Amino acid sequence: MSSNKLTKLLDTNKPRALENQEDNMECNENAPNDKPPKVVLPPIKVLVQDSDFIKNLLLKNDDYSCDVHRLNLRTRVWECVYICRPDIREDPEGRYRHEVVYDGQYIYVLGGGTSNLVYDLQRIPAFNLITNRWEYFVTLPDRTSQTNLTIERQNSGYPNPRKCFSCVQHTKSNGEVEAFITGGLQADQVYFSDIWRLNFTAKQWTLIKTASLPNALYFHAAAHSQNGCMYIFGGIEYDEKRIRRCNDLYKMWMTIPLLSEICWEAVLHYRPNLKLNGHSQLLKMGIPLRFAQRLWHSSKAK
Repeated sequence: MSSNKLTKLLDTNKPRALENQEDNMECNENAPNDKPPKVVLPPIKVLVQDSDFIKNLLLKNDDYSCDVHRLNLRTRVWECVYICRPDIREDPEGRYRHEVVYDGQYIYVLGGGTSNLVYDLQRIPAFNLITNRWEYFVTLPDRTSQTNLTIERQNSGYPNPRKCFSCVQHTKSNGEVEAFITGGLQADQVYFSDIWRLNFTAKQWTLIKTASLPNALYFHAAAHSQNGCMYIFGGIEYDEKRIRRCNDLYKMWMTIPLLSEICWEAVLHYRPNLKLNGHSQLLKMGIPLRFAQRLWHSSKAK
């Protein structure tokens, strides 16, 4: 099994209804506004240690904004950290449908746009959580862009400016943070199916040549598991014949998986009904505890 190949897991026209209970958390009246902000999820240790939660604001009173607010999860009190003033400072322009990456010090803002423009992915604004100031990082193009004519045509080794794409964050075994972006749109009739990786240590872009979405996709969602696998779900799919909302599910390894993960996928492939067994029965069959718990928790959630 090689990594960086896209696999389709789910294709159904009738999505199954899921039962879920949602807990609402009331905050004080100093919340930034009624519009949902772009959420940055720091590691759990940061939440416990600092007892606060940085959010990058998407929209404010129908005006686009890159203001930053902090929510203390214990006191449930909002605090304004930074108000952007691009008219007098070198602050980023307001935007929405962007994505964010967090490396412990910076909140990187990738792409995004407004109703009539999109922002590029070559010079990336980043909010410094230590100095509470915006900074900019110039990224490097794909190393093969000088020899690959296909990449040169796409944007000289950089992903095209876009919004409404997906982004997942992956931390390598050496501690380097990477982001994988997929799909998105630039303008009417300009949609993307490509997949790119950005290494935040080298600030280097790489086009994933071994995988791409089967059709251009935007307004989709993506998540990743702890074992380094990215999942892409839903969105609006575009091809030359039609535009449709879909609930397809794809997956792609962002790293070479562990041998145990490869073996586990083989077991699930040849024993698709394994999940019907109880927890104790799985253990008696010799299934390792950590894999048995995956099936057990999955069956309990239904």
